[in-house]
Amino acid sequence: MENDILYDEERIGTIFSDISRYLKDLEDLGIHSAQVLHDKRNFYALSMILFSLLNRVFDLGSEMAIAQNLGIPGTYREIFVMLRKNGIIETDLAHEMIGLHYLQKSPVSRIPWNF
Repeated sequence: MENDILYDEERIGTIFSDISRYLKDLEDLGIHSAQVLHDKRNFYALSMILFSLLNRVFDLGSEMAIAQNLGIPGTYREIFVMLRKNGIIETDLAHEMIGLHYLQKSPVSRIPWNF
Protein backbone atom coordinates (compact mmCIF):
# COMPACT_ATOMS: atom_id res chain seq x y z
CA MET A 1 0.00 0.00 0.00
CA GLU A 2 2.92 2.36 0.66
CA ASN A 3 3.96 2.20 -3.03
CA ASP A 4 0.50 3.16 -4.28
CA ILE A 5 0.41 6.31 -6.35
CA LEU A 6 -2.46 8.54 -5.32
CA TYR A 7 -3.26 11.21 -7.86
CA ASP A 8 -5.71 13.99 -7.12
CA GLU A 9 -7.92 13.01 -10.05
CA GLU A 10 -10.17 16.05 -9.78
CA ARG A 11 -7.24 18.47 -9.80
CA ILE A 12 -5.50 16.65 -12.65
CA GLY A 13 -8.78 16.57 -14.60
CA THR A 14 -9.10 20.33 -14.15
CA ILE A 15 -5.49 20.85 -15.28
CA PHE A 16 -6.05 18.75 -18.42
CA SER A 17 -9.30 20.61 -19.12
CA ASP A 18 -7.51 23.96 -18.80
CA ILE A 19 -4.65 22.81 -21.05
CA SER A 20 -7.13 21.64 -23.65
CA ARG A 21 -9.00 24.97 -23.49
CA TYR A 22 -5.78 26.98 -23.84
CA LEU A 23 -4.70 24.91 -26.84
CA LYS A 24 -8.08 25.52 -28.47
CA ASP A 25 -7.80 29.23 -27.68
CA LEU A 26 -4.38 29.27 -29.37
CA GLU A 27 -5.87 27.63 -32.43
CA ASP A 28 -8.79 30.08 -32.42
CA LEU A 29 -6.41 33.05 -32.43
CA GLY A 30 -5.27 31.92 -35.86
CA ILE A 31 -1.76 33.29 -35.45
CA HIS A 32 0.39 31.62 -38.09
CA SER A 33 3.20 34.13 -38.52
CA ALA A 34 5.20 36.61 -36.49
CA GLN A 35 3.86 39.44 -38.68
CA VAL A 36 0.50 39.48 -36.90
CA LEU A 37 2.24 39.95 -33.54
CA HIS A 38 2.94 43.56 -34.43
CA ASP A 39 -0.68 44.14 -33.44
CA LYS A 40 -0.50 44.57 -29.65
CA ARG A 41 -3.81 42.78 -29.12
CA ASN A 42 -2.50 39.67 -30.86
CA PHE A 43 0.83 39.87 -29.08
CA TYR A 44 -0.70 40.18 -25.61
CA ALA A 45 -3.42 37.62 -26.27
CA LEU A 46 -0.84 35.09 -27.42
CA SER A 47 1.48 35.93 -24.52
CA MET A 48 -1.25 35.46 -21.93
CA ILE A 49 -2.45 32.16 -23.33
CA LEU A 50 1.10 30.80 -23.50
CA PHE A 51 1.81 31.99 -19.96
CA SER A 52 -1.38 30.33 -18.65
CA LEU A 53 -0.71 27.14 -20.60
CA LEU A 54 2.83 26.88 -19.29
CA ASN A 55 1.69 27.42 -15.70
CA ARG A 56 -0.80 24.56 -16.01
CA VAL A 57 1.91 22.29 -17.40
CA PHE A 58 4.03 23.19 -14.35
CA ASP A 59 1.03 22.42 -12.12
CA LEU A 60 0.68 19.02 -13.79
CA GLY A 61 4.36 18.26 -13.23
CA SER A 62 4.06 19.26 -9.59
CA GLU A 63 1.03 17.00 -9.12
CA MET A 64 2.98 14.11 -10.62
CA ALA A 65 5.96 14.71 -8.32
CA ILE A 66 3.75 14.86 -5.24
CA ALA A 67 1.73 11.76 -6.23
CA GLN A 68 4.96 9.82 -6.83
CA ASN A 69 6.12 10.80 -3.31
CA LEU A 70 9.16 12.59 -4.70
CA GLY A 71 8.65 15.50 -2.35
CA ILE A 72 7.14 18.91 -2.77
CA PRO A 73 9.05 20.87 -5.39
CA GLY A 74 10.05 24.34 -4.27
CA THR A 75 10.61 25.70 -7.78
CA TYR A 76 9.48 24.97 -11.32
CA ARG A 77 13.00 23.77 -12.07
CA GLU A 78 12.82 21.25 -9.20
CA ILE A 79 9.64 19.75 -10.63
CA PHE A 80 11.37 18.62 -13.79
CA VAL A 81 14.63 17.67 -12.10
CA MET A 82 12.65 15.38 -9.75
CA LEU A 83 10.66 13.85 -12.59
CA ARG A 84 13.81 13.28 -14.66
CA LYS A 85 15.85 11.79 -11.81
CA ASN A 86 13.07 9.31 -11.11
CA GLY A 87 12.66 8.23 -14.74
CA ILE A 88 9.21 9.76 -15.18
CA ILE A 89 10.27 12.07 -18.00
CA GLU A 90 13.21 11.97 -20.40
CA THR A 91 16.21 14.26 -19.98
CA ASP A 92 15.45 16.15 -23.20
CA LEU A 93 11.93 16.99 -22.01
CA ALA A 94 13.25 18.09 -18.62
CA HIS A 95 15.73 20.42 -20.36
CA GLU A 96 12.99 21.85 -22.56
CA MET A 97 10.62 22.49 -19.67
CA ILE A 98 13.31 24.08 -17.51
CA GLY A 99 14.35 26.17 -20.50
CA LEU A 100 10.80 27.40 -21.04
CA HIS A 101 10.60 28.55 -17.45
CA TYR A 102 13.91 30.38 -17.61
CA LEU A 103 13.04 31.98 -20.94
CA GLN A 104 10.14 33.68 -19.17
CA LYS A 105 12.54 35.21 -16.70
CA SER A 106 15.98 35.68 -18.22
CA PRO A 107 18.08 35.73 -21.39
CA VAL A 108 18.79 32.37 -22.99
CA SER A 109 22.49 32.67 -22.12
CA ARG A 110 21.64 32.36 -18.40
CA ILE A 111 19.76 29.05 -18.65
CA PRO A 112 21.58 26.42 -16.54
CA TRP A 113 21.57 23.22 -18.61
CA ASN A 114 23.96 21.28 -16.37
CA PHE A 115 21.69 19.70 -13.76
